[in-house]
Order: sequence, then structure tokens, then C-alpha cells
Amino acid sequence: ICTLISVEILSFQFGSLTASFYSILPSRNKARLLEIVLRFCTFTVMMALGKGSLMASRGLLSRAMRRNLTQFLHSKYVTLNALKAVQNSLETLDCPDQRITEGVEKFANGLLEIIEILLLTPILILFYTVQVSQKLSSISIICIYGHFTLSLFILRFGLKKLKDLTAEKEKREANFRSEHVSLRNSIESFVFLNSPVILSNLIFTLNAQLKKLLFTSKALLITESAYELTKTFFSYSGALLNFLLMAMELSVGLWKDEKDPTRIAELISMTSFISLYLIFQLSKLAGVTDLIGSLNGQVTRLSELLKVIEISE
Repeated sequence: ICTLISVEILSFQFGSLTASFYSILPSRNKARLLEIVLRFCTFTVMMALGKGSLMASRGLLSRAMRRNLTQFLHSKYVTLNALKAVQNSLETLDCPDQRITEGVEKFANGLLEIIEILLLTPILILFYTVQVSQKLSSISIICIYGHFTLSLFILRFGLKKLKDLTAEKEKREANFRSEHVSLRNSIESFVFLNSPVILSNLIFTLNAQLKKLLFTSKALLITESAYELTKTFFSYSGALLNFLLMAMELSVGLWKDEKDPTRIAELISMTSFISLYLIFQLSKLAGVTDLIGSLNGQVTRLSELLKVIEISE
């Protein structure tokens, strides 16, 4: 949490320094310019250290979450009754080993990313809203939040479809792998029997599983593409909205009486940064629905595994 906050503070400082350049360059103040350059270099080193520390912290937390959840599943799964229950439920429960390994890893990474966004983003949105409200009119604030509300309202329609298809693809992917594992384990028996009918049935079963997987993958790809198209549109339209807000403030807003070009450049630079960052944070909060959709597939698979284990107990 401390590393996240530090990185965000440094990001704000970078934006403030960028705005300072526009007020210093026209005045040709070399001493002030040198000071800003040195601060930039210092912040660059600090940002690099912060990003590196943040990646390390995420990795360690994800590793700890995976360790705890996997050990919990192992304590319940590795019993005679649980193994029998899983083995007798292969038609409804695919590849339990993959759920414990790959499923837990994806779940830990996805949950950690969602927690980070929900923990810090609302605070950043509040902070940048206060900053923007000091430099823009109330109409501009309404436009920014109206843009966010509209994008969230439209994007949520694709969320349920995305969640369902993600869970379905995970299941079909594991079914397909399970068929290959089952074939590999029984290959000696099939070779010994040397029956063309059995071999053709095996090929048909594998191709049927592949067909189901590819069909679901295609549906998910189409849904993800449409979702990404809509999300990208709102992201870039947010940048356009920001430029329009600057123009509105200069013509009829709070800056209409400002005549000093250097002051206008400084206002545009600083306000553009904080308003764009506010729009970015709002989009980031709306984008958490993507992560929830992906996480839903892992939650479904792990909950099915736990259900089978609990029945055995």
C-alpha cells in the first residue's frame, strides 16, 4: 500500500513539473530551469525504484496467496474419500489438478489486481476531483462524470456475457486437456486392443471436445473484441473531452479573462494533466469489470472443486 501511494505521489509530481516547464521556458530563467531538470532526474530514479518495488511486492503477495490457498486445498483434497469423489465426478468436474495449480495462480493474481484498484482508485478519484474542481467550472466536472457514467452503463451490458463465456472456456479447455490425459494413461490398453472402432471413437471424442472449445473461444473472442472496442472508444473520447473542456474554459469558463500567454499555457498544462488523470482513474475503475469477468471463471472452477471435496467429507 505504501509503495502504491508513493508511486501515485510521484506521478502527480511529474505532472506538476511538466506544467512548471511552460511557465519557466518563456522567462528564460536558467537557475529555475536547472532546478526543475534536477528534480525531474530525481523523480525519475525514485519512480524506477518505486515501480520495481511495486512489482516485487505484487509478486510476493501473489506467491503468499497462492501458497495459502493451495495448502488449504491440499489439506482437503489429499484424502482417500476426496480422491474417490473427484475420480467418480470427472464428467462434471474436469481436471482437478489443473484447478489447484493453474486455477489458484490465476485467481491469486486476478484478486490482487482487483484489490489494488478498489483500494486506491476511489481515493485518487476523490483527490483529483478536488484538484480539478479548483481549476475548472462545475459544468466541466459534470461532463467528466457524465462521460464516466455513460461508459460504465454501456460496458456493464457486456459484463455478464463476458463472465459466462470466460467460465465456459475455462471448463472446456480443461475438458479438452483431460481427454488427452485420459488417452495417455490408457494408451497401452488401446494399442493392445488394436480396434479400429475404438480408435475412431477416440478421435471423434477428441475432435468433439476441440470443436466445443473452439466454438466457445470464438464466441469469447467476439465478445472481448466488442468489449475492447467500446472500452477503447470511451478511453480516447475521454482525451477528446479533455481538450474540449480546456477550450470551453478559455472561451466561456473560468479562464476567459486571462490574458497572459505564459499563465494560460501553465493553466492548460496543469489542468489538462489532472483532468486526464481523473478520467484515466475513472476508466480504470470501470475497467475492473473486465478483471471481475476473468476472475469469475477461476472462482467458478475452484468452488466446484471445493463442493466435490465437501461432499466427500
